[in-house]
Amino acid sequence: MTTNWPAAPSGTNWPDLDRLVGLVQPVLESECRPRGVHQVRWDPLQRTRVAYEGGNGSVAVVEATPDTVVRSLLTDDVALPGVEEVLDPQRLARRLEPLLGRQLRDCVTATVSYRPGSRCVVRCDVTDESGRRSIFIKLLSGGAQAYAESHHTLAATDAGHSLVPSLLGHWPDLAAVVTAAERGPTASALLGDPSTPAEDRVRLATSIGGLLARIHRATPGPHAVGTVHTATDELADLARYLPAARHADATVALSLGWALDHLGSAAPDGGRPVFSHGSFRPGQVIVNDGGMTVLDLDGAGLSDPERDLGNAMAYLDWQHLRRGGAAEPILSGAVQRGYAAAGGDADHDRLDWWHAAALLKIGGRRYRSLDTAHWAAVPSLIGAASALLERRGTRRVESGGYLRRDRLPDLTDAARMSSLLQDQLSGDGRGTARITAVQTLRVAAGRRVVMRYTVAGTSEEPVEIIAKAFVEPERAGITHENLVLFDALRDPAVPCGTQVPMGVNQGLGIVVYRSAGGQPMTELTGTSAAQAGEAARHLGTWLRTVHATASGARRRLDVAHEAANAALWADQLGRVDDRLRVPARELARRLTACSADLPQVIDSLIHKDLHLAHVLVQDGSPSTVIDLDEARMGDPAFDVAHLCAYADEVPEVAVQLAMPFLEAYGPVAGPDAGSRLAFFRAYTLLKITRQAVRGRAGEDVVHAGVARLDRGVACLPG
Repeated sequence: MTTNWPAAPSGTNWPDLDRLVGLVQPVLESECRPRGVHQVRWDPLQRTRVAYEGGNGSVAVVEATPDTVVRSLLTDDVALPGVEEVLDPQRLARRLEPLLGRQLRDCVTATVSYRPGSRCVVRCDVTDESGRRSIFIKLLSGGAQAYAESHHTLAATDAGHSLVPSLLGHWPDLAAVVTAAERGPTASALLGDPSTPAEDRVRLATSIGGLLARIHRATPGPHAVGTVHTATDELADLARYLPAARHADATVALSLGWALDHLGSAAPDGGRPVFSHGSFRPGQVIVNDGGMTVLDLDGAGLSDPERDLGNAMAYLDWQHLRRGGAAEPILSGAVQRGYAAAGGDADHDRLDWWHAAALLKIGGRRYRSLDTAHWAAVPSLIGAASALLERRGTRRVESGGYLRRDRLPDLTDAARMSSLLQDQLSGDGRGTARITAVQTLRVAAGRRVVMRYTVAGTSEEPVEIIAKAFVEPERAGITHENLVLFDALRDPAVPCGTQVPMGVNQGLGIVVYRSAGGQPMTELTGTSAAQAGEAARHLGTWLRTVHATASGARRRLDVAHEAANAALWADQLGRVDDRLRVPARELARRLTACSADLPQVIDSLIHKDLHLAHVLVQDGSPSTVIDLDEARMGDPAFDVAHLCAYADEVPEVAVQLAMPFLEAYGPVAGPDAGSRLAFFRAYTLLKITRQAVRGRAGEDVVHAGVARLDRGVACLPG
């Protein structure tokens, strides 16, 4: 048995969510025992099915469709023909006696888990002259031959200790296997127990990685060879969770859909499949004095080694995310290190992909299984998956992207770019637009190039546009989506907005939008205090409107990922100058320590790279906020702290802007705003220092950097 029938989500009831969920509620209220739900499967508008244990001990299924509500018993499941005999103590005892080689005095059965039409696990407590013992019988709709084969495969893997429980028997006519009970807690229980010392948790996680490496060295049998699970199969599985997500939370479902699109565009091609457990995670590992034993080989077959490894890491993340904390990379990293130390070979890019896929699957399952208690944690799962996919893309760029300076001739060729971007340039459909002037604005080698084009042949000419080319084509799509989203927020009453999107060429990785006039807000030094104050008030009003937007952006802020970035920046600063090393590392240490307890606020649209240089002012008023590449759902405190920290770098401007901006913006929403502002301010001070140094070690730069880092340290508790 797994859980209670869940409560309806806050603010709604089951019929409001989906009529089919409401239809099963009365049956369960009258029949279901406490903590007696085995499985819930919700397919909105089509079916709701619940397997549960009734008050009389029998296991039943209630299934609601648009036309009927049907109740049946476990023993009626035609996909499990052996279940009636296995649940009958007398008949089962006659089966077991020749298998065990002794006469049984007593035989008591209990259904441990049941998935209708798929599998059933029955615990049998038997008593003979030597005492009492427990065994498990697993019935499988697809037949038990493959399970038995996988079991034999792993039993022969390690001469010192079997990796699986003892296989006592295989009953083909009942589609069942019989295994000995393993004593001991699961690895998941030990890792999630706060009383387990940290060093023991790391040691156990490392051992889990080693166990998985031994599994992957096994020689697969004939059935496994014919069963291969690919990235394409994984994407098809994930797509099945979207309908439930859309009915449960349309906002989160939008983010989930976008994450799945990103996952699909980055799917790895055929790898080097190994014998795979199929659903490997710490909860499937029993820890005992003899070592570790792995359970549940239902999904064993061939797959990428990164699939099992990524799944284990995702479930370790989930242990922390579901309690409202951040993912704990220490344990995930320990699993990965243990896997490598035991001879396992995993590709980093493929591992990030499978790890992200597993996180999204865990999130999708929360909706399909009506696990309402954890619906609030799904955005964190999506955010963690998105961070992995972004890291994967970044690593590909660092290993050698196509967008280097030798690509500039294409981008500076007016005729060629006129042809390639004709659809984006000719918004009126005439197809006559042509680029007449070219200017290279910025080159970030291996990442992106920003161009300004003057275009003729449109309904309004000449017009200046910006073309931003990314090494990762999907980044162009994300930036275009952000431009469209922010443009929709334009308010005629607020003289501040963002650049107007013109289109995206996903194949080329180029997004096109209108150029904006004006000067950066950092150059307001010659402006009167009244004009500067008015500009700050307009910016505050605009940002408040943006932060009130609770849906839309594809990506989500991942505080743990940002803290990990901070640690990398600190190491970079330490290599530039010894005087920067101590304060940078101390600031990164405090950011990492504070990130675990920081309230997770991710329900606002944020710019994520907002500073005065990204706000263009025209005629004394902020007219355009630029550079939306990093926009995502996140904490509004991030933007406010980020903007203020950068403004402090221009004190003569900041003194004119701070008060009017904060008055127009108002208080930062969400819990414990003070600690969140302090955290993100400290983070930004480290970021600014890293940008200021950029390999330079002049005395003035180092002195200013040390002072800035010390201010960041002072923001956070020790």
